[in-house]
Amino acid sequence: MQGQIWNLSRWTPSEAIFLLCSAGPNRPRIRVPEVGQEQKLDLATALHSYGATLFKMGRNEDALDVIEEAISLYRTLNIDGQQQREGLAAALSLYGATLFKMCYYEDAHSVGQEAISLHRTVNVDGQEQKERLALALHRYGATLHKMGRHEEALSVRQEALSLYRTLDVGGQGPKKSLADTLHNYGITLYKMGRHEDTLSVSQEAVSLYRTLNVDKQEQMLHFAAVLYVYGLTLSDMGRYEDALSVRQEIVSLYRTLNVDGQEQGQNLADALHDYGTTLSDMGRHEDALSVRQEDVSLYRTLSVDGQEWGRNLAKALRSHFPRRAIMKMHSASDRRPYICTLPLMLIQSIIAILQMHDNLCLQIRLPRFRLSLRIIRCQGG
Repeated sequence: MQGQIWNLSRWTPSEAIFLLCSAGPNRPRIRVPEVGQEQKLDLATALHSYGATLFKMGRNEDALDVIEEAISLYRTLNIDGQQQREGLAAALSLYGATLFKMCYYEDAHSVGQEAISLHRTVNVDGQEQKERLALALHRYGATLHKMGRHEEALSVRQEALSLYRTLDVGGQGPKKSLADTLHNYGITLYKMGRHEDTLSVSQEAVSLYRTLNVDKQEQMLHFAAVLYVYGLTLSDMGRYEDALSVRQEIVSLYRTLNVDGQEQGQNLADALHDYGTTLSDMGRHEDALSVRQEDVSLYRTLSVDGQEWGRNLAKALRSHFPRRAIMKMHSASDRRPYICTLPLMLIQSIIAILQMHDNLCLQIRLPRFRLSLRIIRCQGG
């Protein structure tokens, strides 16, 4: 058998493996059947699609491995052809999005840059090509924003927005992409302190979302996020009546979702907190009290990572007993006995809950009966 060459294409994989194992040390040299450019492209495309499915399922580690293999295959191809370049650019864009999800922002940044550069070499006159470039810009903008490079993120998101505006947004998909891009653009504007511009962009995003069919849970969560930025901007601009209406809608939206899950319960608790804050800002303290009580009750039922859970609970409890109200009552001599007991009630409530979590401790200061709380993670047992 020595000196022979076996062509593995003559056998099935199982037959080839059996022959190789049984041949012993004198096994022949092997000739792997050559794979043509067309077959490589088909395999790369299949791997890309497989990786995209894993990405959508949240299986980022698995998606990363599969997309890397697809990219390696694409790089062996002749990328002079439009189809090959489109495939590689789209795979790189997805790879960058996966790295972003895994918090590898520097890597996502360099991959996103390459994806966009490659997309620009492709003829983007067609709707599909424009959508791919817009999506790559959308993902790259998210990375820049996360890295705190807001000026650059704004420019990239503006280009993505301009591209989406040139597309036919008659269908649900393109319309949602435009709404999401407006939302992300608004977030960057807000981070840069441009509240008037944020308000305009957020209004358009909300209006677009209202034309969509948002009956699915994921879509409702997206809509709630869009409303959140809109309500936050209105509140910061002192437009409390309008902010109240928006935040009331957010609470209603979360109530329609399944709040059995940890994340959904957290979302509703956060929405209630914001709603209560707006009521307080408007001087509607009785209504705010009722909302705060529900907020605190909801946080009691949550069981997330100790430090985060404690921080959120403390925030809710502090809102339930606002510091300015304590100080006002403290300054009135006729209410002094009540002031002395109010922080103690608060402390007892917090301590009772924190006892459920061994990894937390509480540091308390009571200068002049004014409460200051800090929840920290204990070192050791």
